[in-house]
Amino acid sequence: MVRHQNPLIAKGDWLFASVGDPLNRDLIKTEGGGKPFHKQIMVIFTADEGIYNRIKKIAVSAGFPRTMINCFVIPSTVLYLGTGVDSDSLTIALRTASFPSKIEENKYLNNDYYATIYRVTPSSAPDHLQPFAWPDARKRDFRPEGGAFNSALQAGLERLKAAILAKTPNARLHGL
Repeated sequence: MVRHQNPLIAKGDWLFASVGDPLNRDLIKTEGGGKPFHKQIMVIFTADEGIYNRIKKIAVSAGFPRTMINCFVIPSTVLYLGTGVDSDSLTIALRTASFPSKIEENKYLNNDYYATIYRVTPSSAPDHLQPFAWPDARKRDFRPEGGAFNSALQAGLERLKAAILAKTPNARLHGL
């Protein structure tokens, strides 16, 4: 019997959690500014300000406009970064929603070239690390997305709440 080695590094338990505020349509910097749809972006995921500045400088010298370069801070105070067995694994997720048409949705979802991802490893270690501080959380106000939160939806939510409370009267004791 031939045994095959698992190419994955055993890491332990998986924990899926956000490590910061998301880049969204209101915050993301795009080529040319304005509405972010159908525009080029660059996002640099890093824990170190010095590394971010080095990569940004190279990107600008290669012709990428500063206006499209976004920094996403990976907080090194809560993650163990690296490539070894003890380092944390990260997943970067992209959420898309509210396509203007089914044609646009299919065009986007069937495009194998909508993004290019590079893992950059500096050829020389920095003289000293400059870890980013954990970014302050943004103040978030509720704002309906695309007019989807209308009075019919609100009425439906109220009916659902009433039905749940009718079946679970103890929930009222907990402020629900």
